[in-house]
Amino acid sequence: MVDEGVVELEERVAALDTRLRGLESVARVVLDIRSRQVYSARLHRAPHDYYDWTLADRAYVSTCSSGTSLALLMPPSIVRRKFLQCNVAQLCKSIIMENVAWKSDMPHVPRFVCVIVQYKAKINSDKVAKLIRDASTSVKISRKQVNFQHAPPDTSALLTGFEFNGVSPFGMSTALPVIVSAPVLELPYIWLGGGAHDVKLKVSVTQCVQSLSAIAGDVSESRQHAPTTPLQN
Repeated sequence: MVDEGVVELEERVAALDTRLRGLESVARVVLDIRSRQVYSARLHRAPHDYYDWTLADRAYVSTCSSGTSLALLMPPSIVRRKFLQCNVAQLCKSIIMENVAWKSDMPHVPRFVCVIVQYKAKINSDKVAKLIRDASTSVKISRKQVNFQHAPPDTSALLTGFEFNGVSPFGMSTALPVIVSAPVLELPYIWLGGGAHDVKLKVSVTQCVQSLSAIAGDVSESRQHAPTTPLQN
């Protein structure tokens, strides 16, 4: 029979370990933001059940036809879910893509890239490959040398130093080329992972692209239907 006290202690230790790792990874994000002088950046802690919410619940407070905030007409339990005060289009994520065609004799071809894309869109691997080929000006990259797929979660964690739902393009353990999906450029600012599961980063799109020397291009496509159920990633 397992001692309940031992189980509870183990759970507390595990939670503390996760919390400490989160603090370290968020600290890396902060240091990188400061070193790059990204003055628009802001970090916000999300509620523990943030990823149980729909995208609309995470994003904004709507207004009715009279211009009155619907927050005044909603019960507190719903208002609290309008957390980030933005449009759903501004909710973005950083995805690590792996070039599975990469070989050690191809130093001019990136093996991994970090792609910033909207939650309401999905990455098109063929478009990522084309953008990488077109962006190479010094050495020609052939079609056979690029085949980008989502990197496995453990690979992403190893490269970035961030756990699932906490990946940020700032403060990654390994410097990776950053790609920004073209529709993101139309936005004034976006929300990204802030280094930990419960930390979100708000940043100006212009400063994000410039400070990371990111490549911008058409690498995504709209989802056929807007997600109505909670999404994680």
